This record gives sequence, C-alpha cells and structure tokens, in this order.
Amino acid sequence: MSPQGSAKVTVAAVPSVPTLYPNYPNPFNSETEVSFHLAEDAEISLRVFNLTGHVVADLQKGFLKAGKHRVTWRSTGLSSSTYLIRLQTHRHVKTRKALFLQ
Repeated sequence: MSPQGSAKVTVAAVPSVPTLYPNYPNPFNSETEVSFHLAEDAEISLRVFNLTGHVVADLQKGFLKAGKHRVTWRSTGLSSSTYLIRLQTHRHVKTRKALFLQ
C-alpha cells in the first residue's frame, strides 16, 4: 500500500445503451431466462423470431423504467431450432441467438 493509503477500486460500468444479455440456460429445454438492461426509460419490444423471420413469441411490450429486467420464455409448441431474441427501443435494436433443444 502506498503512503497515502490508496487502494484500487473497481466499479462496474452501467451500460449507456440498451443491453441484451445472453439467455440462460442456452441451449435450453422448455424455458430460459432473458435479461436486458435499459439505460433510460423506454418503450420496448422483446420478441422471438424463427430463422425464417416469423415472430414466435412476444415476451414484453410497452413502457419500462431504466434498469435491469428479466423475462422467462417458455417455448411451448415450438420445434428444436435456433431462435433470435430481439430487443428493440426507439433508437436501438439488439439481437441474440437462443438454441432450443427438446
């Protein structure tokens, strides 16, 4: 330690844009958790698409406060495949892959 007694402090950065985190678990069977962070209050759409571009699930839609959010996706009635989870605000679009295995 230095004579002034300073210590190194690590501070986690708060995202300045919307962040869509990897779903967990991935790959998954029947359900998975989808987490995202909003840097500011926003109107959002959180949807799941198949690889042909068709919407297979609307997970969240509407106005949300800034901060971290979590949604459970239950893949009822879907086939094993890769799906795309898309978070959209008025200024940003974030997409992640999710692998569903029955």
